[in-house]
Amino acid sequence: NGIDLNNIQAWKSPDDGTTWFQVGAPTSTSTNPRSITVENVTSLSDWTVGEPIFTSTSEEIDFGVCSQYSTQSQQITITNESLSAISGTAIISDPYSVAIVTDNGDYAIPDGRSLDANDDNRTSKQQLDDSRNTLVIPSIPASGSVTLQITYNPTLTGIHDDVLLLSFSGAGSPSKEIIVTGTTVATPEIQVAPVSIAFGDVYVGESFTDQFTIENTGSGVLTGNITTPTGYSVAEVTDDSSANDKKDFKEKQTIRFNSSVSNEYRVIDSRNTLGFSIDPGITATYDLTFSPSGTGDLNGTVTISNNAGANETISVTGRGVTVVVGTDPSSFTKTIQRENSTSDILEISNSSNGTLTYTASISYLDDTRSIDTVSPASTAYWTGTCTSTTKIDDSESRGKGGAVDTRETGWMMFDISGLPDNAIVYSIEFHGYVNDTNWPYWSITPCLDKPDTTNAATLSTNIHGNAGSAQCYLYENAPSTYTTGWKQYNLGGNAIADFENALANDWFAVGIAERDGSNLYYLNFDGWNESNPPYLEIEYTTPDKNWLTINNAMRVQGSISGTTYDEISVDFNSAGISDGTYSANINVASNDPITPSVDIAVSLTVETPEITVSPLTFDYGYIETGTTSSQQFTIQNTGNALLEGYITTPTSFTVSLSSDGADMRQEGELENGIEEDGRATTYYSVVAGVTNTYNLIFAPTAIADYSGTVTISDNCPESDFSISVTAHGDEPDLNVTPASFDVTLTNFAISSETLTLENTSNIEVTYEASIYTEKVYPLSGDYWTGTCTNTAKTDVSEVRGYDTEDGWMKFNVSEIPSNATITGISFNGYVNDTYFPWWSITPVS
Repeated sequence: NGIDLNNIQAWKSPDDGTTWFQVGAPTSTSTNPRSITVENVTSLSDWTVGEPIFTSTSEEIDFGVCSQYSTQSQQITITNESLSAISGTAIISDPYSVAIVTDNGDYAIPDGRSLDANDDNRTSKQQLDDSRNTLVIPSIPASGSVTLQITYNPTLTGIHDDVLLLSFSGAGSPSKEIIVTGTTVATPEIQVAPVSIAFGDVYVGESFTDQFTIENTGSGVLTGNITTPTGYSVAEVTDDSSANDKKDFKEKQTIRFNSSVSNEYRVIDSRNTLGFSIDPGITATYDLTFSPSGTGDLNGTVTISNNAGANETISVTGRGVTVVVGTDPSSFTKTIQRENSTSDILEISNSSNGTLTYTASISYLDDTRSIDTVSPASTAYWTGTCTSTTKIDDSESRGKGGAVDTRETGWMMFDISGLPDNAIVYSIEFHGYVNDTNWPYWSITPCLDKPDTTNAATLSTNIHGNAGSAQCYLYENAPSTYTTGWKQYNLGGNAIADFENALANDWFAVGIAERDGSNLYYLNFDGWNESNPPYLEIEYTTPDKNWLTINNAMRVQGSISGTTYDEISVDFNSAGISDGTYSANINVASNDPITPSVDIAVSLTVETPEITVSPLTFDYGYIETGTTSSQQFTIQNTGNALLEGYITTPTSFTVSLSSDGADMRQEGELENGIEEDGRATTYYSVVAGVTNTYNLIFAPTAIADYSGTVTISDNCPESDFSISVTAHGDEPDLNVTPASFDVTLTNFAISSETLTLENTSNIEVTYEASIYTEKVYPLSGDYWTGTCTNTAKTDVSEVRGYDTEDGWMKFNVSEIPSNATITGISFNGYVNDTYFPWWSITPVS
């Protein structure tokens, strides 16, 4: 039938076509006509030889609209409907590929190729014939079939029309073209991280920045807008540096109280709404800044609208806080004596909702400040470097980033033995020479362990444990342009307090910590054995006497949350200082943004009285009971403060302020107090520079010995004074003998007798001896005395003698016994007016 016999085969079916087996093949391919010999068949006249025939389950494959970079697959089945086995190829071009699906559903791998995991199970395709994907289809037996998988994996957008060319061997080389179509569009995909950010407390007027990322995991450009709630702003972060492998920007976020951002990173157009466009496969970083304008909670949602689907959100929480420092009182004024002390309370308060951190420190106004330099000793390991396990340098101090087990940590120890132990430090300035560096993020930290004797593990752990901004003395994010040379920094944090505490130990140490997680970043300082060893400049003062302390120290640190307060004990002590006035300030430095520093004036006046008492002994002798005897003593105040105290006297003694002595200035008070066990206590005071005179009055009430001591207490540093007194109470006792006289005399005779008076007491007895007399007077009534003329009475009282007047006096003698013997009458009268009288006292019957 004109069929090429090169590929013809003869098959025989013993069971009417159910099964077949080959029985012959062409004997020659060069003769014409060609012949085939099969079992007892020598002619083909009885045979019908057909062309190879195959069918497919689909004549067209349509992938529809797909996303760029996505993967879609469809399958077709090829069935061999001819009488003999067929084999061939399947060819299709990018972005399509074809593979055989085996019975277990996997792609068959032709030609013995191995599966490459990076081919994502599409390695059965072969890149042949001008990038057309050609698959060799092994032999398909008659009536057999094979399933092909056509995969659409577009990397470019647009319409992709192609054909799957199926070609098989056999007469006429049968083939078929199956139309394959697909359309690719660019589709973005969005991933946002994190989904919530908690800013915590941020001070009003300041800002705190955190970051979030938007990643485009799709094939199209991701566009949209970021909208922030009130109090928040957003800005894109771009890397302008040449070091593309620099660490994560999270460490470069703004630190509270330090709003600077490294110039390596540029913040673009911070605002409440920000548009964005992100290419496929790119992750963009954004700064989200919380800047509260008032106090209180500011919570909300950052909304990210986008062309990839539904809005994405980030939950944000933050609280605006502020601190307002208050101090009460605003000043202290105290007056005490030498070798004395007193206390008061300083109240430091916070009247807002933030956490107030403060440092109260004392500054003596009359002290001269000094600046001294301290350096490491020229001894191994006074400066040096260690890993987490080993000290690796005994001089150079290095900080290198990296994992815990690979990073390097440095230290510097300074000899401070030349400074006085009681120094009050005002500032510490660090000077160090950087000999090599690369973009370090580093800290100068506390190092309370003595580095030359402490093991490397402890040093490394403790130094890095204090490298955070809240614990360190210096927190630096250096730019990539950070260069070698001398560096100078003021140490903050607790550096001054730690330094003052270290004075007694004669050494002070700091740590050098590089905070990066990569060993690409480092800085190296010269140590004690290099050309430029480090040193500290210390500004300090040494007061002659620390007469002022707060909480028994020179410096107090604290924090106050919310509207509460701390009470600080302010203690004054004049021990060892002279009289005079002393001045100081208590400075309260805090994080109050409006009033970061408050000075509280403190004045102490030391005034001390000085007492002199004279005399210190008295002898009253014997004093009659019921009478008093007074002697004087003086209290002189030669000091410069009010002298006061109590005078305590023995029984029957009292004290009074004397008014004697016109030339003596007396100022002060004297108040009689209560009786204590028969002793009188009297308060006294004497102003400075004055001498007061006091009466010490003895008033005995019985015959007794009243000797004792007058105690004068005072407010002087010296001991009290005392006055020794000797005194006795007594009563007069006069012994008269004889008790009477009995004398008989003749007329006109004279007799003399002796009367003896004897004082039998210890006090003087005064006496008067007289014969008994009786005084008689006129009664107090009209005309008991008076005056008359020869015709009338002219006065009811006054007795006058005149040329025309006569007077009289009548005496009441009713008290004289009627049998009395009158031995004499003595007239006593008072002349109130007279002129050359010739007068007589006459009888009146």
